Amino acid sequence: MEKYSNVVGDMLKRSGHKYNDQGEMYFEDSVYLTEWKFTEEYFHTEINYLYRRKEMITMPWTITDDPNINWNEFGFIQKFHDPKAKEVLSPYHRNKHLEIYYVVKGIQEIRVEDEMVSLDEKDLILLNQQCHHSDVLSPNNMDIRIIGINLDYIETSLYPFISNQEIKSFITRMLEAKNVDSEYWIVRNTDLIDLFEKLSNEMRVKDDFYEDAIRLYLLRILQKLIPTEKKIKPFHGRKGIIFHEVDQYMRYNYEGVSLDDLSSYLKFSKDYFNRLIKEITGMTYTEYLQLIRMEKACELLENTDLTIRDIAYDVGYVNLAHFYDIFKEMYELTPHEYRLTIRN
Repeated sequence: MEKYSNVVGDMLKRSGHKYNDQGEMYFEDSVYLTEWKFTEEYFHTEINYLYRRKEMITMPWTITDDPNINWNEFGFIQKFHDPKAKEVLSPYHRNKHLEIYYVVKGIQEIRVEDEMVSLDEKDLILLNQQCHHSDVLSPNNMDIRIIGINLDYIETSLYPFISNQEIKSFITRMLEAKNVDSEYWIVRNTDLIDLFEKLSNEMRVKDDFYEDAIRLYLLRILQKLIPTEKKIKPFHGRKGIIFHEVDQYMRYNYEGVSLDDLSSYLKFSKDYFNRLIKEITGMTYTEYLQLIRMEKACELLENTDLTIRDIAYDVGYVNLAHFYDIFKEMYELTPHEYRLTIRN
């Protein structure tokens, strides 16, 4: 296992992908295509660039348990801070480029801003440079392709030739505005596998005139994007990254978290967290914690046979009547009525 720890540490440090102190990911090229192929035992990563040499590594999932690797050093955390979880979250970040995820096989989860997006086979998500997001990497049979395109390359080599007016408008907003909102598209059930395979081959082999071929395949992919869902959300900059940490901590410790705990964990004042949560969610700290607890209570009501008293206690309420009052105010049903409605 030690040989893998040395390899992964070296790869992450030498990769063409970098993170700056503003929580932005950038890469030292014009275009990249990443391929993730996961099985229950191994994960394989291959990154091909327009000009740089490719990066490739195959490792067993047991590496997530390797004490020789400090994943936090590279910004990776195990899902919900659970050291027993196999899933790992990539660093919560935004890009300095356009990014496209495409699912060839399996199901991929991506946290985008405050939403967990689930992509099935042939689904795609398009992210502008303001979208904070984090990838959920798990030992399931998956084949994921990710394209990154720098804005300078888009402006000079792609933008003038795009005829799809919706995608052209999306890119126009990226190129013209300094502080655009976070915007992303979800495109469901679009058959782009053949184009992605041809693009992969050109980026690997780099035969004569490969740059022209890559540009044409990128244009063909962009031309085919017709959004199923469009999401536009206010951009919160560095505050968005801090809020993500707050949200993750509260969701993992919902049964007993306090503002004092947050202040101790993230080294900001309690007043700062109150203002931050209010600015981003529109709720007070207490209201947001209640929402998290009620969401967990709903999950337990749907998926377990625990008594309502046990569920109330598990999500942080000793007073059962108080739990009932909050639940009914939020969902206009008692917990018992909610369980019956969902199960029927």
